[in-house]
Amino acid sequence: MNLCPRCHIALDLIEVDGERVLMCQRCEGVMLRKLDHMMELSEEQLRQSPANETLFADHPHVDLTPVAACPVCRQPMRRYIYSTDSGVAVDACATGHGIWLDDGELAKIYDYVHGYGAAPGATRQEKVTEVLRGYGRKSN
Repeated sequence: MNLCPRCHIALDLIEVDGERVLMCQRCEGVMLRKLDHMMELSEEQLRQSPANETLFADHPHVDLTPVAACPVCRQPMRRYIYSTDSGVAVDACATGHGIWLDDGELAKIYDYVHGYGAAPGATRQEKVTEVLRGYGRKSN
């Protein structure tokens, strides 16, 4: 059984454009084998995918400080900043099972890769594309 490194509950297996992804229904973190494939998707494809809920960082109660254990092999994952200047800390399995993205990090990396954000030379602001910003939020 694959357990969420944050909530320690069983992860659901979802499919995003043919790629298998593990997702936590409680904290909305995801384990990806290939981040590059997700970056090739259009915003519409991301919004329409089962990973839509993970695009918004709407779980501030989740403690991100402990070292995450890989959901597959349960070994401690290595934390690093994606692409050194993105400002997004991700956790990678040292044995190659993939990377863990906490809630909202997929959208931040997507924006970074696609050039959304601050002007060159400016301090990068945390923001998401207009399309992702208003889509799929849960109503209370």
